[in-house]
Amino acid sequence: MRMHQPGGSPIAEVDDWSWGKTRRRLGLLWRLTRPYRGRTALSVVSLLTATATALAPPYLAKYALDDAVQGRGGSRLFVVVAIFVAAGLANWGMTYVETYLTGWVGERIPRRPPAPPLRAPAAALTRLLRAQPRRRDHQPADERRRGDRPASHGTGP
Repeated sequence: MRMHQPGGSPIAEVDDWSWGKTRRRLGLLWRLTRPYRGRTALSVVSLLTATATALAPPYLAKYALDDAVQGRGGSRLFVVVAIFVAAGLANWGMTYVETYLTGWVGERIPRRPPAPPLRAPAAALTRLLRAQPRRRDHQPADERRRGDRPASHGTGP
């Protein structure tokens, strides 16, 4: 099965969807989110809450219609409608939170784990820090081309 990134080219070719490979992929994701565990947990909680609030309105509509068909309206119907509206607003808010947190964490997870830090000898690092920057020629770019002479040389036709 080929996986695509929206608006782009395939990002992965996945041939093995076994539980072992899936567990290994999830373990890699869990290790990559180590610096952002709190926000990752909030992202998962907001995803589950957004899903629950998205599933509530159809159930509440069924409940309201069953009561209306059986002639039991009145105050119970107002309560069901109020809960229906509250679930819709909660879904709207939790979907926003979930999208924000997932995007925030996703932007900060590198595609590959970072390389180990370089261990330079102290003397080489000291030389590097004390090195003087090279002087740059302050001529305009068009005068630096081969064959051109600066106008300040006084040579010309």
